[in-house]
Amino acid sequence: MTLFAGNTAVWTVLCFTAAMLGCFWGYRLQKLVIALVVFGGAYMLVQRFGAQFLPYPGAVTGLAIVVAFIAAGLSFHLYLAGVFAALVCAGISIARMWIANDWVALPVGIVAGCVLGVLAVRMNRTIVIVVTGLAGG
Repeated sequence: MTLFAGNTAVWTVLCFTAAMLGCFWGYRLQKLVIALVVFGGAYMLVQRFGAQFLPYPGAVTGLAIVVAFIAAGLSFHLYLAGVFAALVCAGISIARMWIANDWVALPVGIVAGCVLGVLAVRMNRTIVIVVTGLAGG
């Protein structure tokens, strides 16, 4: 019985390589991974919705590529703003789940989200290094 046959060996090597890169170069690769994910998401969104408005498939694809590159470039340079905004939204969501009164939950969530956002932005490098080290190891 062969343990690794065909594509399984290739995928195993690729996954192992990705895990090691994430483990040892996680912080350096963080912005690149974010930019690649945003590129793919922006391309799919423009491709899907652009077909509703443009009759030419080539024009839709060209527009999708241009918008995807712009979105990836913005995310590469503004990822800390995205981290802060995501944690503010998470703070509001958590406060609304725990506090029944929305008039109280909203300001508490905004304050808690801002505190979490500032901590995440200030400790971003440390958190990413620890998380990618644990995930890769």
